[in-house]
Amino acid sequence: MNEIDSELKNVDNYLLSILTYDLSIPNLEYDDPGAREVAKANLKENIVQSMSTFNLVDSLFIYSSTTKDYLYSYSSRTTYQERITVSEYISKLASDSRNIGTLKWFPVTIGSSNYMLRIFNVGSIYVGAWINVDTFIQYIHDLDLHQKNSFILATPQGDAMNNTNFIQKYNIDLSGDLNTYYLTGISKNYMVIGQDSKRGDLRLTVVDNENNILEGLNQIQIVISSIALLSILCIPLNFIILKKWIFKPITKIKQAIKKLEGGDLSHNIINEDHPYEFMLLIDTFNRFTSQIQQLKIEVYEEQIHKQKAELQYLQMQINPHFYLNAFNTIYSMAQMKDYQLIQEMVRSLSDYLRYMVRGNFTLVPFEDELKHVQTYLQIQKIRSGENLICHIDADQQLMNLQMPPLILHTFIENIMKHALTMNEPITVFIEAAWIEQENGKYASITIQDSGKGFSTEALERINSENVWNKDDGASIGIWNVKQRLKLMYGDKASVTASNNAGAQIQVILPIEMGPIQNEYPNR
Repeated sequence: MNEIDSELKNVDNYLLSILTYDLSIPNLEYDDPGAREVAKANLKENIVQSMSTFNLVDSLFIYSSTTKDYLYSYSSRTTYQERITVSEYISKLASDSRNIGTLKWFPVTIGSSNYMLRIFNVGSIYVGAWINVDTFIQYIHDLDLHQKNSFILATPQGDAMNNTNFIQKYNIDLSGDLNTYYLTGISKNYMVIGQDSKRGDLRLTVVDNENNILEGLNQIQIVISSIALLSILCIPLNFIILKKWIFKPITKIKQAIKKLEGGDLSHNIINEDHPYEFMLLIDTFNRFTSQIQQLKIEVYEEQIHKQKAELQYLQMQINPHFYLNAFNTIYSMAQMKDYQLIQEMVRSLSDYLRYMVRGNFTLVPFEDELKHVQTYLQIQKIRSGENLICHIDADQQLMNLQMPPLILHTFIENIMKHALTMNEPITVFIEAAWIEQENGKYASITIQDSGKGFSTEALERINSENVWNKDDGASIGIWNVKQRLKLMYGDKASVTASNNAGAQIQVILPIEMGPIQNEYPNR
C-alpha cells in the first residue's frame, strides 16, 4: 500500500505542476484559435512524454468543459472501447462541478469495470488521471489471486473492486478495522489483514483461509513432539540436536533481523546445514533483504530521473513590443552616438533576458526578484527619460525570503503598460516589510504608482476570484500570479488591489510556512 501511495503521490505532484506552472493551461480556452491550438499541442506533448514515467497510471487527461477539448495519453494496457467509455464518463462528470469535491483519489464504476479517478480543476479546466483496478493487481508482485492468499482492493466502506464472486460466495466482510486482523466469512474461517491508502478512498486487503495459514504446521508439531519424547530418553543428545537444528538458526535470524532494523540491508545469513524449514526461511530472508536494497536503489534513481525530467513550470512570455521598443531605443542612441547610454541599455537588457530564460526554478530569493525589477525599471527609465522615478524601501531581513518568480515583475509591467506616459512623470514605490499576525509571520510587499489608479471595474475584477476575463484576455498575468500563490500557499497568501494616491497592489506571503511544494523532493 505504501508503494502504491508513493506512486499516486508522484502522479498528484505531476498533475498539480501542470495546473500550477504550465502557461498553456489558461490559453486552452483563449479566444484566439491559433493560441488555443498551440496550447493544445504543448499540453498534449507534455502528457504523452510523461506517461511513460508512471507505471501505475492507465491514462492522463486534460479536459475543458468550455471548449469540450479532451487531451489524453493512454497506456498500452487500455482498450479502445475502455478509452471511449471513460472519456465520456469524465465529460459527463465535469458538466456538473458539484460532482468533483474530493481531495483524494476516488473509486468509480464505469460499465462493468472499476476505476480509481483523480481530478484537479481550476474553473472549467480539469486535469486528472485514471487507473483500472486490474492495473493495481498487476502492479503487485507475483500474487495468487485465487482463494489462497487473495489480494482484494476495496473501498473504505468494504465494497470489493475485484474478486467480487469470491467475496460474495463466502460472505466476506471487508469493512472491518484494519488496525489489526479480524475473522470473517460464513464460518468465521477467513482472516483479513490490510492497510488503508493515505492518498485515496482505497484499502488493500489480504484474505486467507485458516487452513492455509496453518498449512505445514502439522509436520512441525509432529517433529517437536518426537523431539520432546526423545529428549526425555536422551536429554544430552536432545540438547545438542536442539542447539544445532533449532537454537542456532533462530539466533542467526534474530541477529539478522536486528541488523535489518538498524538499517544494514547488506547483511546475509550464512545458510549452513540446517533443517529444511529454516534453510527455506533463511533463503527467503536473504532474498527479501536483497530485494529491499535493490528497491531502495531503484526508488532513489527513479526520484532523480523524475526530478531531472520535470518541465520548467514558468516559461518566458516574450513581449515582442518590449524588445522592439528596446532595440529602437538602442538604434536612436546609436544615431546620437551616445555610446555610454548604449552600453548601459545593452547591459540592462542582457541582465533582464538572462533572468527571464534561466533554468528550471520554483522559488527565488526576494533579493533576486527585486534586482530583476530594478533592471526592468532601468530599461524603462532609459526609454522614458526623467518621466519614471522609482523608490524602493525593503526590509533587509526579507532579502533571503524564498518566493515564486516574476511576481513583482507582473505588477511593475502592468504599471508600465497602463500608467507610464511620455507627457507626465510617474513615480513607482516598492515597499517590503516584515509583519506579524496571530497565525504567523508574513512579508507584506506593496507596489504603488502615482498614476490615476484603478477603475472600479478593474478593482472588482482583480479582487475577485475570477481575475482573468476570458472574452478579451485581460489580466491574464494577474490571474497567473493569484493561481500560483493559491496553489502553493493556500489561504496564507493574498493579492489585494486598491487606490491610494494611485494604483496600489499589496502581496502577502507567509514567511515561516514554506510552500506546499517544499514537501516534495528537490522542489
